Amino acid sequence: MSRKKRNEELKLNEKKKSHNLLYVFAMSILITAGVSVLYMQYEYTIELNNRNAVVLSDIEKQKKLTEKINNQEEYYNSDEYIEKVAREQLSLVKPNEILFVDLNS
Repeated sequence: MSRKKRNEELKLNEKKKSHNLLYVFAMSILITAGVSVLYMQYEYTIELNNRNAVVLSDIEKQKKLTEKINNQEEYYNSDEYIEKVAREQLSLVKPNEILFVDLNS
């Protein structure tokens, strides 16, 4: 082989090596960026799942509170409660009943 041809081959090999190195470097950056994006999405998904769990817990608490309030409302509108208030707070009695008052208390 001639010297010129050999020099051309060496230059070509050096170019290929530099291109390969550039390719490896670019791929490393892309892979690192991809892994970083996936990790950030994973963390965000975990955060959203935690928020979702808190919201679902709050919803369950509110449902229980609503049920309790509805039960209280039913009780306050019942004849039993109205009679209880009339007897205890207003000292009312039914017809033919006698009211006894304890003067010592």
